[in-house]
Amino acid sequence: MAVNEKAKAEYMIELLDLKNKELNKMRKESYLSIIEISNNQDIENVLDENNKYLPGFFSMLKQFFLID
Repeated sequence: MAVNEKAKAEYMIELLDLKNKELNKMRKESYLSIIEISNNQDIENVLDENNKYLPGFFSMLKQFFLID
């Protein structure tokens, strides 16, 4: 990663408070709940944008599970 890109990334991490312990805990819980739910269903169905209720950190989960 170029120095300028690293500085931009660090700025965004700080700006969005991505190292916040409570947010990290919430993201982890969201991830684990999707893993638990998906034992009975396909993850793509759980993360379908057409569902009435989307899980917390929906965008993160779609990125993490590489769902378009």
